[in-house]
Amino acid sequence: MQWLYSGRITVLWSSEPTNEVDSSYNPTDDLIEQYLFGGRMMDPTFQNAAIKALMDCLSNGYSFPRAGLVRDVYKGTMADSPIRKLLLDIVVNGADQSWDFSALLERAGEEFTKDLIVAFAAKRPKPDCSEILMVKVGGGDDPVEPNVAGENCDKPEHNNESNDSDTDTDSDTDSDVSEERIFHIHKSVLCKTSAFFQNATKPEWTAPTPRPIDLSDELPEIFHLYVQWLYSGKIAVEIMSSSDSDTEVRKHENVDYHSLIQSYILGEKLMDTTFQNAVLQCLIECVEQADCFPGDRTIKTAYKRTIKHSPLRKLLVDFWVWHGDSEGAADDMNLSLGTDFTNDLLKAMLEARPSPDTSAEKVQPPWLTHPEIYSIKGNKKTAKDTSNSGDVAKE
Repeated sequence: MQWLYSGRITVLWSSEPTNEVDSSYNPTDDLIEQYLFGGRMMDPTFQNAAIKALMDCLSNGYSFPRAGLVRDVYKGTMADSPIRKLLLDIVVNGADQSWDFSALLERAGEEFTKDLIVAFAAKRPKPDCSEILMVKVGGGDDPVEPNVAGENCDKPEHNNESNDSDTDTDSDTDSDVSEERIFHIHKSVLCKTSAFFQNATKPEWTAPTPRPIDLSDELPEIFHLYVQWLYSGKIAVEIMSSSDSDTEVRKHENVDYHSLIQSYILGEKLMDTTFQNAVLQCLIECVEQADCFPGDRTIKTAYKRTIKHSPLRKLLVDFWVWHGDSEGAADDMNLSLGTDFTNDLLKAMLEARPSPDTSAEKVQPPWLTHPEIYSIKGNKKTAKDTSNSGDVAKE
C-alpha cells in the first residue's frame, strides 16, 4: 500500500550490515518476498521497484538472501525471470571463500545449482581459440646476419675488420647446422609484438595451403626462448658452472649471456622491439645480480650481427667502461674482442675520463711531472756507460 501512494519501497536499514548468509535480519529477504508478492499481484512495475531496492541493499553491504528464499524464487518464477538472473549474478560476481556454498546449494535447490554451474562456466575465461600457426626453425645453413647490409649501414657490407684467425677463434654453435623443429603457436600470440610475423601472415603473403613460416636459418633453442617469453612475459636465463680453464672468458661467466645475445639478435630479425628491450633489461639485471658480464666471444657475436649505434653495442661497451679492468683484458684486444668493439670502447673511455682539476694553480701532464715512467730500464753498466747519451748538446 505504501508503494502505491508514495512510489517508494520501505526498507528497514540496520546500522551494521552483515555479510553472513541466513543472518537474523536482512532487508534483502523482505525485498525477495515483496518481489514474489508482486508476481502474485501481476504487478511488474512493483516487481521492478523491488529489484532496484534489492540492488541498493547489496551495494550498501547487505548479504545474499536466505537460501530458503532462493528456493521459493525458483518455485514461484519462470526460467527467464530477471530475479533469477540477479541472484545468479550476485553469487558469480560477489561470492568468495567465506561463503558456505554447501549450505547454500543444499537449501536453494537443484534447479538453482544447475543454473549456477552454467553461469560460472559462462564467466570462466575462454581459451585462446585463435588460429594455430606453424613455424619451422633450424635445419638450414648459418644464421643470416639481420639488417647488417644496405641503407642502414655505414659501409656496403658489415663485417669485423679482422683477419682469418679472428674467425677461427670465434667458432660457436652458430656455424653448425641445427636440427629442424616445428613450433605450433597461436596467431594472436605470435603476431602481438612482431612486425615480421604480422607481415608474414597478411593475406597477400599467405599460401592457399597452410605452410610453416620459414626460419630455417635460426637456432631452435633460441626461438624456444622467444616462445617462452611470448606466453609468459619472462626471459629464461640459464645458469652455468664457471670454468677456470676457459682463458677466453674475461670473467667466470656463470650466466649464459651468449643465448641472451642471440635472443636479442633474433628479436632484431623478427622486428620485435618489445622483446629486444626485455632482453636488454634482463642483461642488466643479470650483470647486477651475478657480478659478471658477457665475455669476449659473446661480445664478438653481438658486434658481428648488429648494426652501428645498436643499443646492445652501447650496453656492452658500458659494461666494460664501468666494470672492465686491465687484468682481464687480453694482450691483443682487437683480436679477442674485435676492432669495432675496441674502437667503441676507446671512444667511450675518453668520454668517461674525468677532466683535470682546473681549480689547481697549474695542472701538469704526467710526462712533465713524472718523466721517469717513460725511461727504458736497462742494466747498471749500460746505464753508466751511456749516462750522458741523452744529454742535449750545448754550444
